[in-house]
Amino acid sequence: MDSHRATESSPSSLPAQALLIGGVEQPAIITALRTHAFDFTRKVLLSSPQNWETIVELGDNLAPDCDIVLGKLTERALALFCTDRYKRVGDELLDKILHHRHALYMYHDNMLARFSIATRTHTYDWLDDEPEEPRIVAGVQLPTILEQWADEFQLKSDVLEVRLRDLVHRLNEGGWNIIPYHTLHDMTVSAQQFIEFSARGLIFRVFIPNERLWSREAGRLVRLFQDYISNIAGIKAQLVESRTDAGVTLSMFAPDQEKGRDLAPIMNDFYTFLDVCANDPSQAEKLLSNATLPPQEAAVVVSRYGKEARRLQLDLRHEYEAKILSIRHRLEADLLEQRIKQDVTSLLQATMPEPNIATALNPGGRRPPGNVTINYHPQFIETASGVIASSIRGDVNYSPQDKQLASLFEKYSSTREEVLALRSALDELKDKSVGEPARITAWQRIQQFLAKSASKIGDVGVELLLAYVKGLAKGA
Repeated sequence: MDSHRATESSPSSLPAQALLIGGVEQPAIITALRTHAFDFTRKVLLSSPQNWETIVELGDNLAPDCDIVLGKLTERALALFCTDRYKRVGDELLDKILHHRHALYMYHDNMLARFSIATRTHTYDWLDDEPEEPRIVAGVQLPTILEQWADEFQLKSDVLEVRLRDLVHRLNEGGWNIIPYHTLHDMTVSAQQFIEFSARGLIFRVFIPNERLWSREAGRLVRLFQDYISNIAGIKAQLVESRTDAGVTLSMFAPDQEKGRDLAPIMNDFYTFLDVCANDPSQAEKLLSNATLPPQEAAVVVSRYGKEARRLQLDLRHEYEAKILSIRHRLEADLLEQRIKQDVTSLLQATMPEPNIATALNPGGRRPPGNVTINYHPQFIETASGVIASSIRGDVNYSPQDKQLASLFEKYSSTREEVLALRSALDELKDKSVGEPARITAWQRIQQFLAKSASKIGDVGVELLLAYVKGLAKGA
């Protein structure tokens, strides 16, 4: 065990702790830990079950509100989790990690349950990548590493492979923060951001493209949300803006917030509170009874939020109507050239998102309902769809693959907050002025989603989308 005590710490409290497991400690990661005043302990996964017991004990001593776990899961480490000797302590270790803020890095192919050990025939350093070697030497077919390990663990090779696949699926779908990497540089940059955001207490982050439908209103809504969680929910938060050529990233930090706390209920409460303030002020004042506000102050707060909510809703409606009018003028010009007389208002109203505070951060087009008949020329329908989509998305131009990804986000994400995070990641990848750290974490987030949803999407679709996203990350 290798421990390090940070030289910088708050005099009023103990420094935060970081548990590093599996060889994740690259020099730049160690520097980031020291910069943000983390004490850290290094532990090796390629070791005995008894050593894993000591890692579990260290996990018992971590504070859930400030401490973190960083790990790297190589193929050899994953295989150990699948053996009878390590299963019990391995499950205990994974359970400890799950209940703390953590990042576990896994090679991108392994996240899709593809393992090089099924084809490789030599032993190599499991902390680095090595080129493949031929399986046949002097006319003799050598056993794969998977077969060698299965023999070492007294398992059949097909049993070990099934266990590896099951473990990866469990990790992808069970709530662990499994982060893919192609190179050690990917892992290092991502871990540096993870450490910084953990130290600063990142609780919310969204990218809003320029000229996107309701972009100004979305920014106002985020600022109002910051005011709500700071003054009503009792979580002191700071909002930081970072502008690029194509949009703005709004990041909210709350250093004293419990790490890993689900933000979704707070955001749902916020939307509910806005609605009640706008429509039933007396009930809103009752909702504030748990916020320890004096009655007079509660009335002032409810009045202010009610005005903001009504103003936001009005501005959303005005922006919606202005977009409808602008798009209608453009489309009617196209219809005039085609000598077609027909009102396009019903088409626009059926496909444009409804002006609603709860969807202002992530507006998406709607499919026309069954009672709307669209009988325009196919070429016009294609043009109309493009005009409507660009009006919704603003300065971000979506390819067919982007549209497919956005549809999958909506279909398979578990919460609207996850949809928002994934759409923000995709929009950041489309913005060529976004810096490398944000680009790396953006494609990692999307691969996390695709790996988790692979059984629903299908292997071929996942492969094509992953290749596309990786190209975006490289600026293609």
